[in-house]
Amino acid sequence: MTATSTLEFSNDRPLSSKSDDKLNRAPFAERVAGVLRGLPKGEGLVVGIHGPWGDGKTTVLNLLQADLAADEATATVVFNPWRFTDEPAMLAGFFRVLAGVIRAKLTTRGEDIAGLVEKIGRYASVVNDRFGRAGDIAGAMAEPSLEDLRSRLSEVLAKADKRLVVLVDDIDRLDKHETHTLFRLIKACADFPNVCYVLAFDDVAVAKSLGERYGAGDEASGRAFLEKIIQVPLKL
Repeated sequence: MTATSTLEFSNDRPLSSKSDDKLNRAPFAERVAGVLRGLPKGEGLVVGIHGPWGDGKTTVLNLLQADLAADEATATVVFNPWRFTDEPAMLAGFFRVLAGVIRAKLTTRGEDIAGLVEKIGRYASVVNDRFGRAGDIAGAMAEPSLEDLRSRLSEVLAKADKRLVVLVDDIDRLDKHETHTLFRLIKACADFPNVCYVLAFDDVAVAKSLGERYGAGDEASGRAFLEKIIQVPLKL
């Protein structure tokens, strides 16, 4: 390996400290933090951080997490969908991550909100698996008994003392099926009150992948699908 290639590799590594921020991503992360802090209490949001591979998206998420850590009104958690092997596992894992941060950082009035989240995750993954290999997460989440649990969860989250911010990274590492799964999952869960999602991904690659599954099968169709999910798209 040449000295030049070593230097390039070093510069590509994600950063977590402003003092190491050679690409000047800190102002961008602060901008995202400002958007989240400016939300009225009870509202949720889905933010997309768009840029090609190696453009500093993970660095932005790291800096954003550090920024929000000082905010007593916010609890953050990282969800990495790349760690799960199939759709039911991703679905159950997502709710398990939510339950963990809720149990550790959120206070609710006498309701076992974390237990409720875990119950939804277990039930949703089983129902989704039963619905068929087409992976109908939306159908699973709309199943009557599960919808009752979702309604209870929404009511309790609306009264929580903190806003929950879910940072989703490594989307660019997912294959096409996993990409479809993740965005269906976010779409199905985007309406929880006091819950925000920040997704970092290559919007061109993801739009092409989603376009093969939805609409006319082109990038434009994929972007149309993304527009239904991403409320605040931000380009690096």
